[in-house]
Amino acid sequence: MLPVGLRGMDREHAERGIRRYAEIVAKREHKRVPGSRLPRATDMRPYRFCVQDVVLAIWAMAHRKDEADVLVDVFITSEVYHKDTGERGFYDELAGATAATLTILSEAYRVGAPLRVTFSANVEGGRVPLDVLRLAARHGISIRDAEAGRIAPAEGRELYLALTGFRPALRLSVEQLSRQGLMSPERAAYIVHHGVWSLPEVEGIILCSPYPDLVLSGDVMPEQRHLYQHVLVQSRLALMGGLLDRTLETRDDEEAKARPGTKAVGLDIEDDERDLDIRTNARLHGREYLLFPGAVPDELPLPNWECPRQRLQPGERLSVLLRPRVAVSLDQHLSADLSQAAVRFAAEPRPKVVAVAVPFDFHDLAAARQAELRAEAVNRNVVLMICPESTRALDQFAQKKMTASRIKKD
Repeated sequence: MLPVGLRGMDREHAERGIRRYAEIVAKREHKRVPGSRLPRATDMRPYRFCVQDVVLAIWAMAHRKDEADVLVDVFITSEVYHKDTGERGFYDELAGATAATLTILSEAYRVGAPLRVTFSANVEGGRVPLDVLRLAARHGISIRDAEAGRIAPAEGRELYLALTGFRPALRLSVEQLSRQGLMSPERAAYIVHHGVWSLPEVEGIILCSPYPDLVLSGDVMPEQRHLYQHVLVQSRLALMGGLLDRTLETRDDEEAKARPGTKAVGLDIEDDERDLDIRTNARLHGREYLLFPGAVPDELPLPNWECPRQRLQPGERLSVLLRPRVAVSLDQHLSADLSQAAVRFAAEPRPKVVAVAVPFDFHDLAAARQAELRAEAVNRNVVLMICPESTRALDQFAQKKMTASRIKKD
């Protein structure tokens, strides 16, 4: 059993916060009734952030229209430790604060308010919580009115982007789009936290697409045929990359058998994922993967995409060129893609394995042509990966993403 300890506050403030949280929960009188109305943004709503059955944070918030801010009436985080040994480090010590802060700032964006947050007297005596200040300090951000319990819009914006994890190259591109009036940095962050696109997918779209705002906005209609086709093609690239990301991150049942005590066959543990560094190679329109060393020995097997399942060790890099082409385009350009992949071996940082990922459309080629291209990949020491999804399926996924990207604020 893993108990938790409250962080960042004394007993008096903790008890006050828990009592207030219980009052808010009781007042909600929420029942799971199909078709029932969701609470309004202006209602005080209780939240909790859990990993499996462990609560890492609880908070309550409401949008105040007159003050143009989000009022936080409860904010309590916890630290997980082992009951018998007292061992910590199961999760980042600020994991709960990160989840709660991102949800609060995302809510401010969703309701159309500035990223201004006010903490009530129930939260550490009306001050900005210590864990939020520690998060800000971790990213070099100063909260000027911390004693008054206020995060200013500019500070909230910086904190939102920093916690989202935008790398310098991506941050620079997002700022450039903002200066051009095409897309705000807050929207790019919200798209990630709203679950429309993952962070690596957003990074790939912004760094690889000539018109990333069209892809991320979802505003292009089928009647705009040329623009719509552009969005579909760029979305295919992001979707194939995202599918590869998730396949590499998640351990499958076969691997679970080889790692006793981790999870049973057929079960999916929500935090049982590899610690991967995933980056976009904008020049080659691909992905770079690096497995971080961990406390438990781990390996990175190549996905089961009709290729040998080689295993990379921590510190070894995998470079994948993403080529979501239709069959005719594969016939014309895949040989050049393989040649380009072979050149990647000589570029820094040097990869252990270089691969080219193509969609299931590869099987639409004549059998002789498939064999020829597979042989060429082997001769060039390049792994040819066949994604289990076709371009038609990727286009259907892209249409759903476009609909979800049309964010309507309250």
